[in-house]
Amino acid sequence: MSRKETRKELEHIIAVFKDYIHASTHLDIVWSEKAGYIYLDLTPFETGHDPDAYLMETGEELFEKLFSEISLDVFELTGNEDGLPSANPLEIAELKRRLEPFLLKLPEYRPLAEQLMSSKDIT
Repeated sequence: MSRKETRKELEHIIAVFKDYIHASTHLDIVWSEKAGYIYLDLTPFETGHDPDAYLMETGEELFEKLFSEISLDVFELTGNEDGLPSANPLEIAELKRRLEPFLLKLPEYRPLAEQLMSSKDIT
């Protein structure tokens, strides 16, 4: 995929997740003319540290980061500190419910979401 096509794909994902990204206090995504889209994990701010930054080179990388954030939202709500490896059926159902509006607009990422849920290695 060309750089232009990749940027277009990233922008499409960002548009679909726009409201979620805007509402989250844990993340931001910024554009750099020099590097491209950068995903900022703002969670370290809570402990007085600098944010972690990740260059998003593919749509899959960005989707995985956002999937992880949504799963963390669910697990914070339920008090599950181990994440997907110990998720119960109700937590998985809630994760699927929260992802569904995004997957309806990004059906090409449904197989990746299912793979991530079945791998249970996202915490």
